[in-house]
Amino acid sequence: MGSSVYSTPLGVVILLGGGALLLLVLLKTTGGLLAPLLLTYTLAITLFPLIQFFERRGLRRGLAVATVFLSAFVIAFLILAFVAGQLETFATRIPQYRDQLSETLAPIVLDLKQRGLAPSAFVQSGPLNPEKVARTALELTGKVLAQAASLSVFLFLLLILAVEAPSMGRAFDAHHLPQSTMVVRYRAFLREVQAQYQIATLSNGISALVLTLVYLAVRIDFALLWGLLTFFMSYIPRFGMLLSFIPPTLMAFVQYGVNTSLLLLLLAFVINGLMDNLITPRLTGKGLSLRTSSIAIGAMVWLWVFGPLGAILSVSLMLFMRMILASSPLTLPLAYLLSTESYAPPETSPPPAPESTPP
Repeated sequence: MGSSVYSTPLGVVILLGGGALLLLVLLKTTGGLLAPLLLTYTLAITLFPLIQFFERRGLRRGLAVATVFLSAFVIAFLILAFVAGQLETFATRIPQYRDQLSETLAPIVLDLKQRGLAPSAFVQSGPLNPEKVARTALELTGKVLAQAASLSVFLFLLLILAVEAPSMGRAFDAHHLPQSTMVVRYRAFLREVQAQYQIATLSNGISALVLTLVYLAVRIDFALLWGLLTFFMSYIPRFGMLLSFIPPTLMAFVQYGVNTSLLLLLLAFVINGLMDNLITPRLTGKGLSLRTSSIAIGAMVWLWVFGPLGAILSVSLMLFMRMILASSPLTLPLAYLLSTESYAPPETSPPPAPESTPP
């Protein structure tokens, strides 16, 4: 009678499951504030190696931070200007696409009429109507830009974090032994987050480049825009690249018909399959030791909790969860369950070099 039910493995699982569910509900209610803050913190971690790179080249901390942030702002401005210009061009071509769509659908409409169906109402008011497609695209783009504008409020916080990282690290080390368990786990987590975004950027760049070449070869309008969409959407694990196939496939259907759109979709799925099953798992397994199934399930869970930002941050959040689970012998098996065979808790890893990760 002295032993509690919560001391058994099943009791521990029930207790952890209930606590995790309550925590996720609490995070969902505060997601509007927490998600941008978590993104800001993640960006600070990701940009830190670049700041250190310039510091090793002889720049002072303030100048190194200014160089990195100015470069990031310029790149972001150029991307937004390019997207805005492409959308403006798309809006001016709506009448042209309407005529092309009518020609493409004419044989299909005729066949349906011969079968006693009347698809004209669907064509005029359904999802294939060019005006509605354009309006939907512009509305989604407006939401994305509004989200980007709201995130810009946190850029000042990101700048402060980058500037104050050394003093924060010294304060942290002053109260904890440099090689204590807590410090080792924390620094290992930071290295994993940096590796994750390096891997994702490399994988996304390869996918976007190959798909852009395919779009250009098929002569799809706005090929560079669709390639850029693939690059950023692919930061959402497993599902992001698939969603990025929808606009170019619809564009191919409008321009060239069913056969070309199906061919393009087939090529896109082949490329996605090669990336998901050959290249990305090798990079992710080597750099993160995180199972592909864990990444996919985590993307769905954190999408529900934090929305689109949660999907982007899902891998980092899964790494954080694994760090927490690995901190106790009772939950260590769950950490192994999330990981590949190559995973080892930070305590068994060699001590990290202090200059390789942010404090």
